[in-house]
Amino acid sequence: MERIKRAMEKARASANARAKYLDINPTSPLPAVEVNRLPSSDIKRIPVDVKQLERHRIIAGNKEDPRTASFDLLRTQVLREMRNKGYRTFAVTSPTPECGKTTVAINLALSIAQLTEPSVLLGDLDFRRPKISEYLGISATADLSNVILDGLPLEKALIDPGIPHLLLLPNTKAYPNAAEMLTSTKMKSLVETLRTDETSRVNIFDLPPMLSVDDTIAFLPQVDCVLIVVADGSTKKPEIEETLRLLADAPLLGVVLNKSDANPRPYY
Repeated sequence: MERIKRAMEKARASANARAKYLDINPTSPLPAVEVNRLPSSDIKRIPVDVKQLERHRIIAGNKEDPRTASFDLLRTQVLREMRNKGYRTFAVTSPTPECGKTTVAINLALSIAQLTEPSVLLGDLDFRRPKISEYLGISATADLSNVILDGLPLEKALIDPGIPHLLLLPNTKAYPNAAEMLTSTKMKSLVETLRTDETSRVNIFDLPPMLSVDDTIAFLPQVDCVLIVVADGSTKKPEIEETLRLLADAPLLGVVLNKSDANPRPYY
């Protein structure tokens, strides 16, 4: 764990560090923008499968689990920084596979959804190994790929999982031309629609690992900032440094240390 900490300290220094968080009410709304609301009547409701949540360590909605405190702390830090910078969208990625980025993204989205404001949308933009639907136990008949490839209206691909203040944009298929799909005109239009649809919504996009494919690097110009997930005991210092080098021009929201067992309470 110590080597991860040293690497993170060096990464923060090389990226000129982030500004200190402002003391802002975590439930205050984000700055207003022009609104172009999606028709909610077209959004399907498909409740999540509780057994699948437990199987995949999705615990942020269970206040009886002490680990939820870690995600609530992460939520507060993320929202403060986003309000400080005026951000509305961010990507979640990792240097390599198996860091737990999707689990962190889902738990963070659920934690944000516990607040009255802002609402949150979680989109699965990992066209290589989409996992959000599987982890939540949701079977979608239409998804993001249908919007990009078939011209399906965005609202018909969105899912209400039965959790207040949360929307899902699922993806269920893998595609070899993922980078091209992520940089397509339709994808850019989709992201802009989500950015302006709801004045107080945070949009989270789960993306592939940075060092595996070029998908994430290609897509990052479309979001405001990026959150990196690293795994204690498996993510190597050179992998963190290379990830930070590739992100030199992208605003860094922060680095999350996942899978740490240094404390009796499993912090992320």
